[in-house]
Amino acid sequence: FETAQGQTLYFERLQKELNLSAAQSEQVKSILNDFWQYYRTVLSEGRTRIEQVLSADQRLKFEHLLQEQKR
Repeated sequence: FETAQGQTLYFERLQKELNLSAAQSEQVKSILNDFWQYYRTVLSEGRTRIEQVLSADQRLKFEHLLQEQKR
């Protein structure tokens, strides 16, 4: 869900597997877009809150951990 490509692939899979009509596809895409926006907001706010309680050294380590997770 973290990339536009991943979101597109997931949506296309839902369309195919569920045999969505055009109207259903539009509604599902809108719902998924809302979810993805909410997801990004929650992750960003959580990250900010965590960084606020860490020391400078801990923030660097935290950034490193986040980069490792993306791989």
